[in-house]
Amino acid sequence: MEIEMPCVGLTMVEGTITEWKAAEGTRGAKGQAVMEYENEKNAIAYEIVHGGFLHIVARARP
Repeated sequence: MEIEMPCVGLTMVEGTITEWKAAEGTRGAKGQAVMEYENEKNAIAYEIVHGGFLHIVARARP
């Protein structure tokens, strides 16, 4: 599955992945939270909208 960095609100400029909640190669189902990211104001869990296998190409911030 391909996940683009979600844009929350009209003023979001940048987001940072803080945690992957699913491991590489995991088969995800619609509605499953696979990562947590933060923007200038919030930390947000991202739920996938389509199923598929997860291939991580960006690391979470340590």
